[in-house]
Amino acid sequence: MKIAKNKKIKKSFSWRTALLILTVFLIVLAFSKQYIRYCDIKDEVYSCTQELNQAKKDYEEIKKEKALLSDDSYMEQKAREDLGMIKKGEVLILPSEKKDASSSE
Repeated sequence: MKIAKNKKIKKSFSWRTALLILTVFLIVLAFSKQYIRYCDIKDEVYSCTQELNQAKKDYEEIKKEKALLSDDSYMEQKAREDLGMIKKGEVLILPSEKKDASSSE
């Protein structure tokens, strides 16, 4: 009779172990999904932070440019450089383009 009793205990122990292993596996699986989601959100926050910093830099550059555009001397300089404008009485002198030595002969 003792042999039958030992078999029953071993079978019961085996089911408990299997149930425990399954429970641990499901808990690890749930935590791993949460960890993966955490990492994804962390990456997204980093990306958004980088975009925000770039937007702040762009904003500062635009503010500086706006301040320059309200300055008359800067506007005059840009008109002269970019548009080739001159004041009344001035003569515009453009540099000539260099020609190849072979084309002059």
